[in-house]
Amino acid sequence: MQINILNWIMSMLPIILLIILLAVFRWPTTRAAAVTLALTVVTSVLFFKADLTLVGYEALKGGWNTATVLFIIFPAILLYQIIAEAGCIEAINEGIGKISPNELFKILTVGWVFAGFLQGITGFGVPVAICVPILMGFRVKPVMAVVISLLGQSWGNTFGTLAVAWDVMTDISGISGSQMTETAFYASLMLWLINAFVGLAICWMYGRLEGIKKGAIFVLSVSLVHGGGELIVSQFNQSIAAFIPATGALAVVILLSKLKIYRQSWIIEDSSIMTEKRKKGESGPVDVRTGVAFAPYVVLIAVTILLLVVTPVNQFLGQVSIGFSFPQTQTGLGFVNAASQRYSPFYPLIDSGTVLLITCIISFLILKKNGLLKRGALGGILKRAAVMTRPSAASVLFLLIISKIMSGTGQTLVIAQGITEAVGDKYAFVAGFIGLIGSFITGSNMSSNILFTDVQNGAAASLGIEAGPLLAAQTSGAAAGSVISPSKIVLGSASAGEHGKEGEVLRALLPPTIVIVLMIGVICRAAI
Repeated sequence: MQINILNWIMSMLPIILLIILLAVFRWPTTRAAAVTLALTVVTSVLFFKADLTLVGYEALKGGWNTATVLFIIFPAILLYQIIAEAGCIEAINEGIGKISPNELFKILTVGWVFAGFLQGITGFGVPVAICVPILMGFRVKPVMAVVISLLGQSWGNTFGTLAVAWDVMTDISGISGSQMTETAFYASLMLWLINAFVGLAICWMYGRLEGIKKGAIFVLSVSLVHGGGELIVSQFNQSIAAFIPATGALAVVILLSKLKIYRQSWIIEDSSIMTEKRKKGESGPVDVRTGVAFAPYVVLIAVTILLLVVTPVNQFLGQVSIGFSFPQTQTGLGFVNAASQRYSPFYPLIDSGTVLLITCIISFLILKKNGLLKRGALGGILKRAAVMTRPSAASVLFLLIISKIMSGTGQTLVIAQGITEAVGDKYAFVAGFIGLIGSFITGSNMSSNILFTDVQNGAAASLGIEAGPLLAAQTSGAAAGSVISPSKIVLGSASAGEHGKEGEVLRALLPPTIVIVLMIGVICRAAI
């Protein structure tokens, strides 16, 4: 497909329109996505010469992807409803308060450390869906709970979920041996920078300079384990490069809680991210034992490790999959979508949604056995979970269909190649931005790597440089882009019960995300 300024502008139109409608006009995501989808279909047919058959197949792919996403969203919200019905939220707050009465310590522990741990083993939006309600239990404003959770999980996107996004990139690029470990080194370095920046950003959001002063020891200590650990482990085994340091950071949190600075009760009463003024040591009446309140999360970790980390179990259960075939399609401009025998297969026995669903069942039984759930409570829990999930369903559907149509008509590739040709030898500065665009559109680090790994390889060849730094910037930029992906924001907003506030979340996330991508560009340029 020919790359020119008109093609590039037409390809960017859906993205520009979506951002304007969400961030400037503050439209609800469902309405903004519906209008953007209509524009995408029109430009795809009239300008990019896609026939309605191609558009229909891409819409079906988006619908299939939506079903798998909703299979994660519903049980995540269901788990929260079970915990809330049992009265566990205040007990969880009190339990973490026993580790440290420092309010910033608690927010960092859940929104950064625990979110990173969950990203290391589950991914696919689970960290956001789980951590948002806990942060709200600390009286973090719902919108800011979504912002913090999205930022907190970002560093684990590439090597998290047992490095599935990384594996896809290395398979497509064909790198191996020393070139692969070098690329892993640069990627880990960039992700370490993201990790440290996010920790400090959360401190800044909570209390500006005072927050950074109080949280500096926490952030530096945890980031040393997160980032330094990922850098070291990535040189030997990329599959556990996020999981190992994320697990180690949980132990570091316990050690940090013993320090005098974090043993003392401390809050900033007028913090802009909190819902109301709190008093030192404030806690509501708690009728639930702390151990029982935390039981659902212990179950979540145990089930996750069993199904996703224990290789024999994972491989055995992973033999069951569901997928649909799609024929080859082609636009009038010559862009070809290869035929797929099993498009985006769903693994029902090891999917993240299955992990959450099993956790819901076991947690319900535990809490009921301890007398915390009344007879007949299940009906109300299911109804509330369905009500919270329903508004996000249409938004996710529209967004994923937009993503598939843009990819299937070559628009996503035009955007990336247009940027590549425009910046020339300064490309290293914007390599991460290419990755960001991919995950912004698709909501997935892995999908961004599928779309743009070849673009990064081609740029390296044309510039006569090693591909490693560019590939590292690609997947690190994609990790940053996952933070502002509309589909991820919708998931977080659904978990917070704040449907319609997605534009507010996006506005809060854009500045730190832009800073992150600029930092990735500086490292990438220095590495070549």
